[in-house]
Amino acid sequence: MRHAHGTATAHPQVIPWTQTSWMQPQMHPYDRSFYDPASGEYTVGRYLADLRARYGGIDSLLLWPTYTNIGIDDRNQAAPLEN
Repeated sequence: MRHAHGTATAHPQVIPWTQTSWMQPQMHPYDRSFYDPASGEYTVGRYLADLRARYGGIDSLLLWPTYTNIGIDDRNQAAPLEN
C-alpha cells in the first residue's frame, strides 16, 4: 500500500499481532485498580480480574505512564521517565 505522496506503509503481515488484538485498553501505572497507594503495591491480579469482569479479558495493553503529564511543561514525553 502506498500513500499519494509515494511512501510505503506497514503491511498487516509485518505486524501480525495487530490483526488479533481487538481489546487493548490504555492504562496508567497509577490506575487505582492496578496500584494500591495505601499499601504501595501493584495489584495486577485485581486489575486483570476487573478487565475480565468488564470485557471478558483483553488481548493486549497500552501502558503509558507519561500521557497525563504531556503538555503541562516544555518537556517531551520521555523526560518525566528520566527524572
